Amino acid sequence: MDETTDIMSKSQLSTILRYVTNEGVEERFLGFVDVSHDRSAKCLAEHVFRLLNEYKCIDKLVAQTYDGAAVMSGQHNGLQQKVPRTTYDWPTDHRWSANHRLGNTGLQTLIRSKYKNAIFVHCYAHKLNLILKQSVDYIKECKIFFTTLSGLSSFFSKSTKRIHALDQEVKK
Repeated sequence: MDETTDIMSKSQLSTILRYVTNEGVEERFLGFVDVSHDRSAKCLAEHVFRLLNEYKCIDKLVAQTYDGAAVMSGQHNGLQQKVPRTTYDWPTDHRWSANHRLGNTGLQTLIRSKYKNAIFVHCYAHKLNLILKQSVDYIKECKIFFTTLSGLSSFFSKSTKRIHALDQEVKK
C-alpha cells in the first residue's frame, strides 16, 4: 500500500497484493481508493480488512510492507501498529500494552490485532531512496544538479504549452 496525491489534489491509496502460487511469486495491482476524507490508520485498516475479505485472503496474510510514513509504520499511530507486533512479549512489553490500552496505535498494529502472522517489513527501496537523498546533500555538485532538475520539472509541469514544446524538442 502507498498513498499519493493525484492532479485533483485527492489522496489516493494504491494497493498491491503479493502472493505465492505453484508458478512462483505473483503481484496484482488491486486499484486506487480515494482516502481524501480520512487518511487515519483506522480508515486504512478498514480498507485492508475489506480487501482481504473480498479476495478471500483472511487466513493467508503473513506480511505487510509500507514506507516510513507515521500513519503506516509508526510506532504509535502507524498503520503497521494496527496489527500487534509478534516481536513484542505481550505480557511484559509495556510499549505494546500502553499503546494498546490507550488506543494510540497505527495501521500495522490494527492489522496485526486481527492477523497475528502479518509481520511488518519496512520497504527497503524507500529506505535506500532516503539514504541516497541524504547522501547527495553532502556533495555540492550533486545538490546543484538535483536542484536544477527539480526546478526544470517544476517549470515545465506548470504549463501545458511548455510541456508540448519540450515534447517537440525531445522528439527531434
